[in-house]
Amino acid sequence: MEATRRLRAVHPLGVYPLGNALVDPGASSRRASGLGILRRLGDERLLALLRLLDPWSLARSSAASPLLRAFAGSEDLWHAHCLRELLASAGGEGCTGPALRWGGCSWREAFAFSHGSRPRPAKPQSRVYSDVLYRGFYYAATELQESWLEVDTLPRVQASELSTEEFIQRFEQKSCPVVLEGCVNDWPAMKTWSREDLLRRFADTRFAAGACDFPLQEFYAYADRNMDDVPMFIFDKYFSKRAKALLDDYEVPRFFRGRDLFDLLGDQRPDFRWLLIGHRRSGSKWHLDPNKTCAWNAVVRGRKRWLLLPPGCPPPGVHPSKDGAEVTQPLSLLEWFANFYEELKRHVQLNSAWELKEGTCGPGDLVFIPSGWWHCVLNLDDDTIAVTQNYASETHVHGIRRFLSEKKDQVSGTPERELLSGRFEEALAKARPDLLAESESPAEEAKTGAFQRAMATAMSLADPSADRAPPRAGDCAWHMLDGKWLSPRQCVGVPPRYLLPGKFFARRAQSRSHVCGRCGRKFDVNLMTIGYPTTGARGDRNATAVWMHVACAAKDPELVEIARMGREDMLKAVLAFDALPDAVQDSLMEEIKGQAGLGPGASGSSVLEEPVFPESQAGSGFQIAPATAPASLCGSLLPFQAEGLAWMLQQEEGECRGGILADEMGMGKTLQIISLILSSSASPTLVVVPLTSLYQWEQEVRRFVKPGSLQLFTFYGPGSALPDDVGTDIGRKVLVLTTFSKLEREHRDSRELGAQPAKRKRLAHEADPGRVAAPPLFQIPWQRVVLDEAHRVRNLASLTSQAALRLKASLRWCVSGTPLQNRTGELASMVRFLRLRPFAYLRCGRKDCGCECFHVECDPGTQKCRECKHSRTLHRSVFTSEILTPIRQHGFRDRGKVAMETLRFEVLQKLLLRRTKLAVGIGLPPMHVSEHKVSLSISERRLYDSVRAQNLAVFEDYAANLTKNFCHIFALLARQRQAACHPLLVNHNKVFSGRCPLCQGMAETVLECGHGFHEDCWADYVRDRLQESEGEDGEEEPSCLACAWGAIRGKDFLKELPGKLRSSRKLDAVASRIGQLLDEDPSAKFLVFSQFTHFLEIAHWKLQKWGAALLCGNTQVKKRQGVVESFQSDPELRILLISLQVGGEGLNLQKANYVMLLDPWWNPAAELQAMQRAHRIGQTRPVKVIRFVSQGTIEEKILELQEKKQKIFDSTIEGNNESLLRLTGEDIQRLFRE
Repeated sequence: MEATRRLRAVHPLGVYPLGNALVDPGASSRRASGLGILRRLGDERLLALLRLLDPWSLARSSAASPLLRAFAGSEDLWHAHCLRELLASAGGEGCTGPALRWGGCSWREAFAFSHGSRPRPAKPQSRVYSDVLYRGFYYAATELQESWLEVDTLPRVQASELSTEEFIQRFEQKSCPVVLEGCVNDWPAMKTWSREDLLRRFADTRFAAGACDFPLQEFYAYADRNMDDVPMFIFDKYFSKRAKALLDDYEVPRFFRGRDLFDLLGDQRPDFRWLLIGHRRSGSKWHLDPNKTCAWNAVVRGRKRWLLLPPGCPPPGVHPSKDGAEVTQPLSLLEWFANFYEELKRHVQLNSAWELKEGTCGPGDLVFIPSGWWHCVLNLDDDTIAVTQNYASETHVHGIRRFLSEKKDQVSGTPERELLSGRFEEALAKARPDLLAESESPAEEAKTGAFQRAMATAMSLADPSADRAPPRAGDCAWHMLDGKWLSPRQCVGVPPRYLLPGKFFARRAQSRSHVCGRCGRKFDVNLMTIGYPTTGARGDRNATAVWMHVACAAKDPELVEIARMGREDMLKAVLAFDALPDAVQDSLMEEIKGQAGLGPGASGSSVLEEPVFPESQAGSGFQIAPATAPASLCGSLLPFQAEGLAWMLQQEEGECRGGILADEMGMGKTLQIISLILSSSASPTLVVVPLTSLYQWEQEVRRFVKPGSLQLFTFYGPGSALPDDVGTDIGRKVLVLTTFSKLEREHRDSRELGAQPAKRKRLAHEADPGRVAAPPLFQIPWQRVVLDEAHRVRNLASLTSQAALRLKASLRWCVSGTPLQNRTGELASMVRFLRLRPFAYLRCGRKDCGCECFHVECDPGTQKCRECKHSRTLHRSVFTSEILTPIRQHGFRDRGKVAMETLRFEVLQKLLLRRTKLAVGIGLPPMHVSEHKVSLSISERRLYDSVRAQNLAVFEDYAANLTKNFCHIFALLARQRQAACHPLLVNHNKVFSGRCPLCQGMAETVLECGHGFHEDCWADYVRDRLQESEGEDGEEEPSCLACAWGAIRGKDFLKELPGKLRSSRKLDAVASRIGQLLDEDPSAKFLVFSQFTHFLEIAHWKLQKWGAALLCGNTQVKKRQGVVESFQSDPELRILLISLQVGGEGLNLQKANYVMLLDPWWNPAAELQAMQRAHRIGQTRPVKVIRFVSQGTIEEKILELQEKKQKIFDSTIEGNNESLLRLTGEDIQRLFRE
């Protein structure tokens, strides 16, 4: 090493810093004569040009001139050539071809020695001035300064005095680095690992150093004599294969032994252990450990200098990209120390939140590096040897799962980075399902779209703590450079010119991932927000920012008072307010005052009602001992299903006598209900299901119930009857299945038979049983009634809901994966069905009257209650008056806040249980959702524009009163959506009658077919049609646009279809994608959903060559059963086309691994139901969902509105005006206009 250090005193090629050229008059002329025309290139560009030469040409170019010799002798160029030759001859895992022979002190000499020659020593040239050439030599000659090594702030603990449990609690769980002194003193490596011993045992063994491999003896020769500013060091992940004997010399310390979750992956785990050998001045630059793992580093020989910074605190001079995938920093660690170490020290002094941990570790010491900590390591001695291992700890399993799921492109240590997340999830589900249940789920939850976001939002809104923003901290200041709030203690030492005193800060939201500090909802990007400082996690030592919606910030009385005082006070108190345009300033002040009731924005009607639905069991966690599966059940229950059974048994014994089982779709709610029936003595049980689920229930009962344990009756269809002893035979368990349609029909028929014509209309909206002879369903005193897919009764005024209320039962259950689809009011019907006191009852509104009743029974000939003698109109629903009305009037403040808490604690906490797949650790394969954009053809675009133009003309007549014309608006929107799917779905006889189909003006020219056009429009259409049809084969299309897609009326659709059927761009895209996927995986199966039955019929014709079946409303029940069975069992039946109303719920179709949505739906909950038909228990393959969206149509606008509102819309196909009423007039007009 002494020879190398003497050599460093003067640059071997006579290079000096560029600044010295200022005192050398001949510098410019020497450069001109030495480089010729190349003098016009900068030094960096000249080196880039020389980098293109092969090594032999580069060597010859050095003879051109003394100046060019200095550039051609650059160590960077020869280093690159050495590595390029070694890597080009690579062979085997991690091994390279010819071993490098290190000779001399430079890479140029090493290249020559490796090719069997001995280069002549380079003669120093006189006065070559270049910072580019001198930089590397300068930092290679820089020695370590004592000031870099003085401070030691790393916590240190004697390993012998610390137990594993104490280590986890004190350091791992608190994410605190620590040095465990003497931790590895008992390793055999402490005695045997030395330079001499390793050379004796592994002299010719190659180890990875940088981008190439060295035989160990050649590495030591390099380490002793090199001129690199970034000295290479051995960092080998293959040493366990190349030098297996080294594994016998050490063992994993007891603090980490058996605690690596990646061990569950076996041979598929990512790289995790490395051998490190390096000389003085070598080391690792600033970095984060891979895959969010923790690490330990044990020093065997020499000393290491450690610097560590907490997560989110990259040091000065180190610039990570936004996604963290890349890090920009100085080339060498010594360069960083020389330029940025002192700056880091100053930065830490000014920012107490930055906790710099630095210290020196010697032989026998072990450093623990928590997940996410920035750190760098510098070797202080020659022949420094260490071992390091990364491990996935239970403490950080959530962060690891999230990283592997969301940042697959940054996963390292494995060639199959895309698969690591799924493999890890599966391994945890098998070996450690408790960790899946304890940790939060990865980003997969977001794939369910607006529905899941609405439920998560509602959970935070219903949480009392979520609506109380942290208190504002006083005397804080905004740091102009760092862009954050500083506490008074943090402000000490900061130059006053960088500090802005203020109480609030106004700016637009920076990211969708940020949430409001008061209500918990996510921000829309560029939405105006207001923030203020609050005390951080370390008390008054630091401050953090709380950002809120303007409406939420308006709950601060001081901010309201400032806004009321006017613009001058806002400019003083609200930072960045002066940077806003005047119009935005006025709007912001008016909104603050309006939300506080001081302006026009104070109207309660403007507050939109939000859905409320917890993602898990309401309350502070769900813990219950799992129940034992009943003996008459075939098979076993999963742990979460056993817990659900225990909860249901507990509910039936409690005051509620039932509840809402709201587990996510595909988690076996049917099996849990069957287990409940078998575990309880209550009988008979009535289960009401959708027609599509009837056969599914029959199959599940036969599959899971032992013969003779349960009598099953199906009450459906004309002529069906129940045995007379169903409700009286106590000695047997009886299960009766019926459908919602059958229940509604029985209710309607009995009401019409027993009511007088004049009273029929009134009685249709009342639930007053007992006036007429009831059908069997309403006569039998059921012990238990279960409503499967209970969201079917969400409308309290519907006949289905009224029929359910008439059922007599002791125990009542609602089962639905989506019990809340749009608004809080949908819970009213379930609460009323479940008879939850007092919210299911009607309460008299007269003061001091305590009358509560389920139905108001009046005296004959009067409209007064028989109990309290007050008018029946005074009896109001408790649920409506105490929950729904306050929320509608006040939103989530004041009385609305109280109502929200009542809903959560008094209703949901008592009634509802919900678990998700990831939360309970089922370990299903992931589900991915993507969009496929489709461009309409010219003729399809003409047609769509035609329909849109007519709709816009008609819409102008309805725009004045949207709510009264919602039926007409619905028809227009449905027609426009159909035109975006397939032209055959539109009845053109109505569209084109009397008007030009292209501009919707009055026709000037009438063709022989009777359709009229403008002459200019007709000429444009013919020209476009000719261009579109060039090169196309097939039947010639009619010349008239109206005739080209001839009208097909509803009932004659199937008869007319064969003669007039043609494909569309969307169907072509669907067929092309299916063909491509089947080529990749012939076993793939597809579920294809659409709201339009006729569209499915056309798609069936298009896709039948791959084996397709159709399941829609006009499919007979028995045929439906056969279709589902065939799809599940027949490998030749690859595609099942399903309408939303028929197949969107209750079906188990796990054989499918692709779900295709042909048209977007207003209600994302229905979309989620469709996806979950395939993504449920029993699915073994990843599920991919593909949405097909026509570009430039109403379909894109529907998706935009879903994202904008982040709400659940009612499906317009049901004719429900609620979805339109919840759209603003601007939104509705945007659907029709560009």
